[in-house]
Amino acid sequence: MENLHGIPVIPGQNNTALITQLPLDDSCTIIVNGAHGVTNLTYRTPSCFDLAGCSPWPEVAENVTLDAVERGSGWSVLVKWSPPRHQPSYYNISLQADEVYRAIVPGNQTEAQFDHVTGTGEYEVLMRAKIENRTATTSRWDIFPPRSGGAAGVLVAAALLILATVLLAALLCWRRRISSDSHNFYIPGLHDKFPESCDTDVGGPESGSEDTWEVRPERLLLHEVIGEGAFGVVRRGTLAPANKDVAVKMLKGGWLIYYFEYPSVEEVRSFRAEMELMKSVGAHPHVVSLLGCCSGRRPLIVAEYCSRGDLLTYLRCSWDMMVSRRNAKYYNNNNKENYRNDLFKSKLPDMKFVANRLYDIQGVCDTELTMLDLLSFCRQIAMGMEFLASNRVVHRDLAARNILVTADRTLKIADFGLSRDVYQENQYKQKGNGKMPVKWMALESLTHRIFTTQSDVWSFGVVVWEVVTVGGAPYAGVGAARLPRLLAAGYRMPCPHNCGPQLYELMLSCWRDRPRCRPTFTELVSRLDALLCASADHYLSLSLPLQEDSPEVPSTTYRYMRMLLR
Repeated sequence: MENLHGIPVIPGQNNTALITQLPLDDSCTIIVNGAHGVTNLTYRTPSCFDLAGCSPWPEVAENVTLDAVERGSGWSVLVKWSPPRHQPSYYNISLQADEVYRAIVPGNQTEAQFDHVTGTGEYEVLMRAKIENRTATTSRWDIFPPRSGGAAGVLVAAALLILATVLLAALLCWRRRISSDSHNFYIPGLHDKFPESCDTDVGGPESGSEDTWEVRPERLLLHEVIGEGAFGVVRRGTLAPANKDVAVKMLKGGWLIYYFEYPSVEEVRSFRAEMELMKSVGAHPHVVSLLGCCSGRRPLIVAEYCSRGDLLTYLRCSWDMMVSRRNAKYYNNNNKENYRNDLFKSKLPDMKFVANRLYDIQGVCDTELTMLDLLSFCRQIAMGMEFLASNRVVHRDLAARNILVTADRTLKIADFGLSRDVYQENQYKQKGNGKMPVKWMALESLTHRIFTTQSDVWSFGVVVWEVVTVGGAPYAGVGAARLPRLLAAGYRMPCPHNCGPQLYELMLSCWRDRPRCRPTFTELVSRLDALLCASADHYLSLSLPLQEDSPEVPSTTYRYMRMLLR
């Protein structure tokens, strides 16, 4: 400090001296000149006024620097700052990256280190200098430097992206080139009959195609999927210019499959065989008619659209409506179990089954079915099968699920050309690579894989049973693997409770062991006509209370089945 003069001290009057305006935190030397000599005193002023009662405000940390160094899988961040003029009690430091890291360091420290910090972008350091309850805050942000090898990683990623783009372009060029190659997808005996592209109008003279069924794809507007399976898909569509609702059947394939893959030769062969079959069959009121097709490498079948869905779903929907509108006592047995549930019971945990449903939509049930309706359904199916048999077409998969219902409740037989492409896991038994409708197959079909019009008659008998039971499941509780032994031993499904003897006799005649002993479809149409001309109430009942015993197999037959199944 500077020398101070002129401060007199008179002994005996005053033994103190007041010195003012001294700087804080400074070294002072006091010299006292007395009569007997000189006395020196060295003293340092405090850093603040009245530390106990009135602490000074802390100063903001200055010259804060950040340094991030990569260490292993994280960062080591070193924070440095200049010491303040007034030392705080401590610093509270927070580092914000992917997570928040905190540290408290003494006030005389000028750096802090954070290890194992994770982050790839910006980070921020917030410093709080504390003196008692007073705080001074400062902050600083920075960016993590690029990791070692980061530039190489970016280059590798860019190179891979460029390579993928080149490969995609090459595949697209290859796809377009082979699309113009008429021999790339050659199927002997079939390919020569079809044009490679279906970009022709129906029977247009400019198309160069003699096939009057060909439809230009731009005339089709595809909508939602209404049926789907392992190999095929059916979509609802609109056919221009008449804006007619149609069902468009095609081989399954998504966008990538369309550009880079193709259905197998066997799938396309079967699909085109169905296409040719539908062309040759012609039109009938009770058979789904072909409206057009595209016979190029991506073949399409354009057929009638039946808005009420498949017959099985329609029957079960109608049953649910009847149950909900009538007293439950007419549909319960002694065990208070639902009669329809008994028909649908299936205790086959060890078997794998699939079901073929053409349309995955619910049939619209606006009115209850009558006995006359059910007999009429049987007759319409028989008439459709009579037409197919006259054209020497064997269906091989006749079932209620493969019969469609139009808006005016006309039944149309469908899926008689490609009957193994739209399956679900509940009613077909898997065997090898094929799928068989076991519970609808004739005995000779099960044992010798023989399919004829007579085997279709057997299947028709099962369909009649489905119609009479309003959507019941045939052979409920009988395993598909054991069914051939039961049928060979003479077992047949019992008569439904609401079925008269003459209609049940018609079913039994369809299930005769010898195919030649079964009636023809022409005879079945005649017999159903006779039943309809009489009173349907004599042969079928939907309004009378059902019998009190369970609709399952009668006790004697049940014991007979158990003996065979041992």
